[in-house]
Amino acid sequence: MIVEKMSERIPEEYLKKQKIGNRPEFTYIPIDKVILSLNRKFADNWDINIDKIDPIPGATGFTVVVSLSIFDDDKIAVTRCGVGADIHQPSRHNPNAIPDVDKIIKTAYANAVKKAANMFGLGSELWDDSNTMEPTPEPEPTPKPPEADPKPNAEPEPKPEATSEPKPEPKPEPTQDPTPAPEAKTPGILSTTSKQKVQAFLDETKLTRNELSEYLKSMYPNSDGNPGFLTVGDEEKNVSEFLDKVRTEHTKE
Repeated sequence: MIVEKMSERIPEEYLKKQKIGNRPEFTYIPIDKVILSLNRKFADNWDINIDKIDPIPGATGFTVVVSLSIFDDDKIAVTRCGVGADIHQPSRHNPNAIPDVDKIIKTAYANAVKKAANMFGLGSELWDDSNTMEPTPEPEPTPKPPEADPKPNAEPEPKPEATSEPKPEPKPEPTQDPTPAPEAKTPGILSTTSKQKVQAFLDETKLTRNELSEYLKSMYPNSDGNPGFLTVGDEEKNVSEFLDKVRTEHTKE
């Protein structure tokens, strides 16, 4: 029952889009909408505990581990953990700015809460092919009706008199590029090829989509666990490298 409620599709008005630099924008759910979803689904039958806050060696950053507990109808707690991280990134305009430690910890905490909620199924449609919002194809143009035959007994139009001017040479038709155009893709959504590659990997490793999303978040903190992060730049290369890293980590475990 808990997973079913948490796996319900997120309302469109809860989602936001983010654009980093020249990269394509991707969709995510902000922390306040995660809390709102928990309140609306479970009222006061849920709780969050901070298990650990650790500094990141060699950087001004922190990792936060939280436990999200949701109580079922029998008041038995079901718990999932989430890990979040954030680091100070100096601005080009003010490279000597003092790091805002409070903001860094809050961001890491928010990421951990969202990850724990995702482990219950919140936002799982971002990995689900059946719920992916594909762009609507353009309608095919309506064919023109055939021109009507000329009226009977109508006088033919006079032909223009021949002139001595030379006829212009016909221009050569442009050669069509035999290479098909690349497949159009909505920013922040994996291509069909990448989705198939991810599904084949899940079948091979027996991992769940939530587990794969957790790997994505731990390896790329800025991704917020959103697979659309891999579409930035060379998507095919990003997906392959990510799956290779997950396979290595999963084998160690």
